[in-house]
Amino acid sequence: MSSTMALHLLLRNGKFLQTNRSIPTSIFRFLSTCKTLKSDDKVKSSDLGSSTILMQDGLTVQELPVIVRRIKNMIFPFNNTMHCTSGSSTKFTEAESDVHQMIHKEFVRCSTLDDVYLLLSKCSTITPNIALGAMERIFKIQDESLNSRSVDTTGAVPNPDLLQKLSNIIISTDDIYALLRAFNLCVSKNDVYLNIFCDEILKRVTDNKLSIFQVCDVVASFGSNKKDETLSENVEKLWIGLIGREKEFDEKSAIKCFSILNHLKASRKIVLRVLERRMFTLWWQIKSDSVIEILNSFIKNNIFNSKIMPVLGKWMNTNIHTLSEDNLFEITVKLNMLNYTDSQIERALERYVKFKGLNIKLDTLVVAIMNHCSLFKIRNPHILSGCAEYFIINGRQLSPMFIKPVLYPFGYLNFHPSNGLKFWEAVENVLEENFLKISIEDMLDIMLACVYLEKYPINFIPKIFNAHFLDKINSSENAGVLRSKLKLLDTALSLECKAHKGPLLPKDHGAKSYLYDGRVKRLLNHTRESFEIAAGGVDCFSTFVVLPYIYTTNLYIIDVMFHPPGLRSSMLNWNLKKDRNVNVALLIHVPEHFCSYGDTLLGPQVMRIKHLRILGLKVVNLKYEILSRLRMHTKELNKYIVENIKKSQSAL
Repeated sequence: MSSTMALHLLLRNGKFLQTNRSIPTSIFRFLSTCKTLKSDDKVKSSDLGSSTILMQDGLTVQELPVIVRRIKNMIFPFNNTMHCTSGSSTKFTEAESDVHQMIHKEFVRCSTLDDVYLLLSKCSTITPNIALGAMERIFKIQDESLNSRSVDTTGAVPNPDLLQKLSNIIISTDDIYALLRAFNLCVSKNDVYLNIFCDEILKRVTDNKLSIFQVCDVVASFGSNKKDETLSENVEKLWIGLIGREKEFDEKSAIKCFSILNHLKASRKIVLRVLERRMFTLWWQIKSDSVIEILNSFIKNNIFNSKIMPVLGKWMNTNIHTLSEDNLFEITVKLNMLNYTDSQIERALERYVKFKGLNIKLDTLVVAIMNHCSLFKIRNPHILSGCAEYFIINGRQLSPMFIKPVLYPFGYLNFHPSNGLKFWEAVENVLEENFLKISIEDMLDIMLACVYLEKYPINFIPKIFNAHFLDKINSSENAGVLRSKLKLLDTALSLECKAHKGPLLPKDHGAKSYLYDGRVKRLLNHTRESFEIAAGGVDCFSTFVVLPYIYTTNLYIIDVMFHPPGLRSSMLNWNLKKDRNVNVALLIHVPEHFCSYGDTLLGPQVMRIKHLRILGLKVVNLKYEILSRLRMHTKELNKYIVENIKKSQSAL
């Protein structure tokens, strides 16, 4: 048989198949050379194992998985010298990129495996780039053949000896990205050669032959293949390529490390420790986009790092003058999502509002800043006054959905704008124009914020307490919450505002359950004797008192009440007009009742005190933190309670 009619040998399931197609002599010779591989070129079992070690980093000790190299012929296989330094992620040089593109174009023209073999046979030397291009095209042709409806697919079965030779050539390259391309190619095929590339990559990581950028790319490549359990296990062993290399980290490589945290679980903590140490010296070089990427990584992976976040706060205060409105908006929103603030962040926002104030063009930035103040109870007069001035000028241009986030913090934080007359005039005009556009819940929150500051929305009462508005509330998904807010508004206006002829809503006679603060309840269990002594006896002392004749929410529950003996059993006979200043309400304020500075009560608590005084009670304000600190010192505790009773606020 002539060479041109030679059999095309293909290996499938251990058997040679025959086809009668004519193939060029050069291809036959090329495939013949591929079959005469040495034993070292065959697919070998992995010479890598795995184990765990105890890793101590400062005071932290953690058990981590590691790669173990099996020693053969008593030769130690490691070479711990550094071959790469951290830097930009340059996958190919410009010349290599041009060569790769040219090779890729040549292989794309191949429509069959024979064409690929012919092209390879013309190469005097098969370089790693050529081998990679050939392997990519071989698998592409195989996929196209399997996806087609052709019955005969034998012509699309690649020669295993050839693939083995191409794999060995690719492994010989120093280009880690060529290895990763081949690795990803085999992952999608679940190919037998996957372990070859995987082991080679792991060896280079353990030998410190990869830069930080390259290690991160390996982590991302391994971690993105969730279906293979072996790869999921191997990705946790790659931390070894990042430890002890803090000096190599620059801004880009540090951000790259933050981006791979989602692929790590067991080894995430140790990688974060490396980043913590580096951030202390690197923070001043970081740009705003990088800070946003770090915050995004924390949000995505549900991470809160108590050492890195203060560094970012320091960076924000230092670089606030260089931030664009878009970047500051992104950073502020992400800080809100992470539930984090500190004095540096507050100072940065204060400086920004004082400097730009009325010149802020992005209304969402003002909304984000006010949300930040409301979320963390920041009663900063410079920030709030600046945002009040912004609302006076730009309130009518705000979207209806942004009106509540801007206005509610003033009432919630119990802050009266300095330019009050113009501010409240602007509020009334904006609400009048957007009443139907603002959501029901937002409108009720705005009305309550006004009441907190004793600015009663008389003009809007007919619009709120009518059948149409009530129908909207009853048909909404959170109708129960909205009804509670409406009843609280009705109660507040009935007690404080003479122009409001209320209460307008019927009293709820149904059974209710109330939530008591567990901290206060435990505190009273430990300090009960001191309160009984101050009250004058057990019969003159009650806890968690629910008042009659008023819409009762958790806001109006009295923590401790001093009263004449026997009043508790006859609370319904309490005469609001005659029994004024007879009963004493002692309110225990937990830290959440105060602004962030701890010296000013929030708007709801101020309204609570006012309403209890209107109902004829003396009100005594006690701090939970002080009571908790003095509970083991009876004399000092009794003295603190008595002194504050003397400072009680009389009924109004």
